Amino acid sequence: MQPASCPCAGEGLVVHAATNVNITYNNNTIVGPGDAAANNAAVNSSQKPSGGGVVPPSPLGPSSAVKEPVIRREFRTLPKEEQERFCDAMEKMMELRPEWLQNQWLQIDPAAGPPPADQMPCEFFRLASYHGWPFWSDAQSTGNGLCAHGIETFPVWHRAYMVDFERSLQAADRALGRDGRIALHYWGWEYVQPGTDDPTLNGQVMPQMIRDRFPSFKTDMIPLALIKTVPMPPKGDTYSIQDLISRGYSETSSEEVLKHNMQMYQLHDHTYNAMGQLLHSRAASTAGMAGDGQWSLEQPHNMLHNACDFPMSDVPYAAFHPLFWLHHSNVDRQYEAFLRHTRGIGLNPEGQFSKCDQEWFSRPLTPFTHPTHLTGNKPSLFYPTFAFNDTRSLGYDYDDVPVIKATVPKALQQGSQPNMAILEDVDPKKFRGRSLNFHFFIVDKKNESFPPLVDPREFKEQGEQLGVIYAGMDALFSAKEGFCPNCDTRGLLTMKTNVSSEELLRHGLGRDEVRVKVVIQELGPKRRMFTPEDLGLSQPKLVGPLIDLVAVAAAAAAAAAPNGNGNGNGAAAAPHRMRLLLAAAPDDDEPAAVAAPSPATLASITQNERLQANKFLALLGYQGAEKRDSLLAGGDVEEPQPQLWQPRVVMSVAAAAAAPAAAAASGLAPAAGDAATRMRRLQEQLGLPNATGALDENTLKALANRHRYNTYPEKDLLGEYETRTFANGATVYWSIDPPCYMAGTDTSTAESVMQRCCQQWQAVTNLTFRKVDDDHPEADLKVMFLPFKDYVIDPNLDILDVGPDFEVFPHHLSVVATSPDKGLPPVMISSDGPKKPLPLPGRQGSAKIMIDTTWAFWMLPTTSQRVHDFYGAFYLAPLLLHNIGSALGLHSSGEPGDVMCPFYSEDHTTLTDNDKQRAKNLYPTV
Repeated sequence: MQPASCPCAGEGLVVHAATNVNITYNNNTIVGPGDAAANNAAVNSSQKPSGGGVVPPSPLGPSSAVKEPVIRREFRTLPKEEQERFCDAMEKMMELRPEWLQNQWLQIDPAAGPPPADQMPCEFFRLASYHGWPFWSDAQSTGNGLCAHGIETFPVWHRAYMVDFERSLQAADRALGRDGRIALHYWGWEYVQPGTDDPTLNGQVMPQMIRDRFPSFKTDMIPLALIKTVPMPPKGDTYSIQDLISRGYSETSSEEVLKHNMQMYQLHDHTYNAMGQLLHSRAASTAGMAGDGQWSLEQPHNMLHNACDFPMSDVPYAAFHPLFWLHHSNVDRQYEAFLRHTRGIGLNPEGQFSKCDQEWFSRPLTPFTHPTHLTGNKPSLFYPTFAFNDTRSLGYDYDDVPVIKATVPKALQQGSQPNMAILEDVDPKKFRGRSLNFHFFIVDKKNESFPPLVDPREFKEQGEQLGVIYAGMDALFSAKEGFCPNCDTRGLLTMKTNVSSEELLRHGLGRDEVRVKVVIQELGPKRRMFTPEDLGLSQPKLVGPLIDLVAVAAAAAAAAAPNGNGNGNGAAAAPHRMRLLLAAAPDDDEPAAVAAPSPATLASITQNERLQANKFLALLGYQGAEKRDSLLAGGDVEEPQPQLWQPRVVMSVAAAAAAPAAAAASGLAPAAGDAATRMRRLQEQLGLPNATGALDENTLKALANRHRYNTYPEKDLLGEYETRTFANGATVYWSIDPPCYMAGTDTSTAESVMQRCCQQWQAVTNLTFRKVDDDHPEADLKVMFLPFKDYVIDPNLDILDVGPDFEVFPHHLSVVATSPDKGLPPVMISSDGPKKPLPLPGRQGSAKIMIDTTWAFWMLPTTSQRVHDFYGAFYLAPLLLHNIGSALGLHSSGEPGDVMCPFYSEDHTTLTDNDKQRAKNLYPTV
C-alpha cells in the first residue's frame, strides 16, 4: 500500500502567480507568466487533492502485507535474467501515469509538502523527489524537512525509504505480469578482492547492467510547473534541475575513475571501521564522529556518492540516478551488520538511540508508513523503533551480512591509533549545494615546493615524481541548497584520511619531518581547485599515536642481521608488509620510484620515535623531578642512546638483582642508578615479563598500546608525599553524570558501578561514601563525562606535540582534579582559544573525576567477547575504582596487579592487599 500519511498541510496543488522564466526543457522553451493559471484552470477540479490526510495508493498498487521476505543480493552476482527483471521493474516505475499529462502544468507548492502519489508524474519521481529536489516541506512538522543527513536518524530514515521503494518495485514487477517477488538488490561497493584494494567483482566496479539499461535520464518525469516554481541557484556555481535535464547521467564516473576514487577514499577499511562501532550515535551519522581514527556509516556513504560524480554527487539530484537505490540498499545492509554486531556482544543500539536522542527517536520518519502496521484502518507512520526490528518484518533479508569479529581497524597499528591527516572545522552550512573532495598530501618540510595539481586521477603518480606522498581523500557530500531546516543546523566536520606509516618510511621521512597540504576539488559545474586558504578554512595537520609502531618494527627488522645486511637482508626477518617496504624493486625493468630507506635512515627515524617516548616518560616523572621540571620549563630530554636495536641477552628483574655478576657476564648492562630502576618500574607496570631497565623495543610497543587511567605523573618518583583530599573520618557525598547510552542499556547502571567501587574503598578507610541526596545536594566527589576535544585538559601535554604540524592522540582516559582538605584550591586551567577550561573543584576537600567521551565505556562483561576486542572501549569499573583512589590522594603503584597501577587493565576490579594497606595508611581507623 502507498504511504498513508501525507506530509501536506493544506492544498497539495495550488495556483501561484508565476514570474517570467525561460527554461530549456526537451528542446522546448517554457515561458511565463500566465501559463500556470491557464493550465490550472484547464485541469478537472476533481483531480485536485482535498488537502492533507491520506495519500491515495499508487496506481501500481504496492502490497499491503508482508508474507515471505524477499532476499536482497549483490547485484553484480545476479544472473543476467534477474538483472534484466530488476531493470524492467525500475523502467516501469519511470513510466508516466496516464493522468499525468492533464496535471503537468499544475503549479505545485513544495512548501505544502509532497502531493498525493497519483498526482506525481511517476513512481520513480515520487520516491526520488523525497531525497532532494524540489525540496518538499515536511507538513508533519518534524523540523528537518525531508532530510536525515548528518543526524542520528540517517540510517533509519533511509531504511524506511528503501522499504517504500522496494514495495513500489514489486508493484511494478506485478504490473509487468510477474509475481512481485523481487528485491531491492544492493551494490556491495565495500568489497575488495582478497589481499588487494581492488573493488572489481565479476569484471565490474559499477554494475554494468545499470550503465547499459539507463544511459540517460528520462527528462519527461520532471513537472514543468515545478521547474518554474523552485528557485534556481546562481548560475554556474552549483548544479540545478536544469543540469539534471541537460546533463543527465553523462558525467557519471567511468570504471577507471570510479575504481581510482574508491581506492583513494580507502572505502573498504573505513566501512568496516564504521560497521564495528559500539555506539549507535557514532555509527549512524557524521554528527557522532570523533576527530580520531573512527568512522560512521554515513561518511563512506558520502564518499561513494562523490566517487560516482554527478548526479550522484549532488544531494538534490542523486536519487534520480538508478544507482542511488542499489547504493542505499547496501548502506542499509552495512547498518544491519552494525546492529547484529552490537547486539551480538550484549549491547542495545535501540536503547542507546532512544535515550541519547529522545526527540528524534520519537518523531515519525516522514513521509513513510510501515508496510504492515495499522493505526485504526490506516497504515501506521514509520517510527525509528520499527527500523530496529528484524528486517524480515519489513519484507526483506540479505543474502550476506558482514560479520564483525573485532573492531580494531586494519589501519590501526597493533591496537594504537593510525597517523591521520586532518582538516578541522569544516562547516557544511557554508558549502550548501557544493560537494567537495579533500585531497591530502604529505610533503617534506625541507622541500615544500608544491606546484599546482590539476587532474586528481594523476595525483598519486605526480606526487611520486615530486617526492610528495598522496595520502588519500575525504568527501563533503553537499547539503541541500533549497528548503532544509536540518541543513541549517549541521555542525562542524573534520575531513581526514589515514596516512600510511610505510609510505612515510619508504620516503625516508619521520612524522616530525613532514607537513600536510590539502587540495580541495569542487565537483560542481566549474570543476575548480582550491586551497584551504581560498575557502577560509584552517590549516591541515598530522595527528597520530604517541609512538609509531610501524617505524619501530621497520627499524628492528632492518637491524635484525649484522650491519643491517651482513649475512642476510634485514628485511627477511620483517613482517610481510615491511619486507615489501625494505626489499628492492621486484622488477629491474620497473625500478621503485622511491628508493627503500637505508638502515641508517630507519634508525634516525626510530630515534625520533624513541625521543618522543622519552619526553612522555619525563613528563610522567619516570626520569625524575629534575628532568620533568626542565622539560616543563622548555628544555628537552637527552638524546636516546643510538644502539637501540643491538641484540642483547636479558633476564628477569629478580634474577638480575640476585646475580648482578652473572647479568654483567651475560652481556646485559648493569642496572645502575635511579634511571634504570625507574625504567624497570615502568616495565613492571606494563606487565613485561623481562625488565631490562632500558627503553627497548618491547617497552615501546607496550607503552604505545596501553592507556593510562589519568594524567597524574608518578608522584612518588618526583619526591611527593601522599596527601589526603578528604578529612579522615569524613562522609564523602558522590555523584555521577554518565553519558546517555549508559542509562539502563547494560546489566548494570553507572550509578551501581560507582556505588560498588565506593564500597570497596569505604571498607578499608575511615571514610563513608554516600550518594548525594536532597539534604546534601553538593557532591564532594563528582564524576563527569566530557568531550576532551572541547577543553584544555593539561597544557603540559602539549609538550608531546611536535610543533603546530603534528599532534599526539590522547594517551589517557580521564583527568582527576583534587583540592585537598588542608591545601590550596587548584589553579584553574586558562584557555586562550575556543577551548574551555576544565571545571575543576572550587572548594577544599573536594574532587572531580572527568572522563573523556572520546572513548566508549561499559559496565560489565556480558558476552564471551570482552571489550579488549574492540578499539576505544573500556570497562567503567576499573576506571572508577582507580580514579577514586587517585581522588583520595593515593599515588600510582609499581605493581601491575594493583588497582592503583596507572595503566588500564580490565582485571583491575578488586582492591589488592597492597591497595588496601596503602588506603588504610592514608585514612587510618582511629
